[in-house]
Amino acid sequence: MSIKPFEYGITASHVYDNGAVYTVEVLDMTDDDLAQRFCWGANQLAALSFSLGYVNQSTLPHSFGRVFHALCAVASAAGYMFDEFKEIKEKVDNPDAFKSSGGGGAAAVVAAAPEPEPEEEEAAPAVDMFGGGGGSDY
Repeated sequence: MSIKPFEYGITASHVYDNGAVYTVEVLDMTDDDLAQRFCWGANQLAALSFSLGYVNQSTLPHSFGRVFHALCAVASAAGYMFDEFKEIKEKVDNPDAFKSSGGGGAAAVVAAAPEPEPEEEEAAPAVDMFGGGGGSDY
């Protein structure tokens, strides 16, 4: 009769759970994938909020960072020093002291290269703290 065993199975293409339908890729997600998607969404929310000029919890860390950068720029221009600015000022004044010792022979190439001549700096443009386009009063 020459009957051979065979295998029969169903391949799922979608998953139904509590009224929602998902693709089967959802079953293969890890915790890292979920965290990455959450961070991407939070970044998108912060970017949208900044573009609209709307302050919320997702924009606060970025707003504080922008304010700190503005404070450092003002302190640098005025010659004022505060504790948080000291390390940044040292890195700007002497970047060679903060280079890592590992990584190969790039240091020899940098040491052999002539120093570039200092150029005149242009005035920094006004900083918009919230990234808005202006034109509206808050």
